[in-house]
Amino acid sequence: MSNHGPASIGAQPGQAARVTIRPASSGDTDTITELHRRCFPAGWEKTFWASSICDCNHLILVAFVGDRFDDDAAAEIQGFILVRRAADEAEILSIAVDPSARLRTIATALLGAAERELTAQTQKLFLEVSVDNAPALALYERAGFIPVGRRRGYYQSVGDLAADAIVMTKDIATAP
Repeated sequence: MSNHGPASIGAQPGQAARVTIRPASSGDTDTITELHRRCFPAGWEKTFWASSICDCNHLILVAFVGDRFDDDAAAEIQGFILVRRAADEAEILSIAVDPSARLRTIATALLGAAERELTAQTQKLFLEVSVDNAPALALYERAGFIPVGRRRGYYQSVGDLAADAIVMTKDIATAP
């Protein structure tokens, strides 16, 4: 991750930033692994990310704030989205934004880029989100996702408590 503080990465919290997005490459594996660990209590292993980047059924997009990627792009990644494709559906498995870069429209930009990438071959996009994650729920509702179900005790929390997941979907099929 970048050693730059929040003031050096673009807009201030609550303001839109210039977000650049590209497909993940094998050189991004370490950065994505570390970012996922910082954003989620049970971060996934590097081997998972390395194989997902190479898997044609997965789409991983990375984002940074600024105008372009330099050769050392992995150090500047501020967020990512991981989507698994299956037939004419897709599921967002994870989306993460560096805590120091949140509230700058990075997650919104990643969602939009993933939808554009998937539209030609995908009818519906699914995801699960914790009932405890109000910012993510608001993001998905603004993006047009609707709740379609609930998975009781889906997310293991600290201690013995588990949070329910709301299953959401969005029709992204291209009009004929």
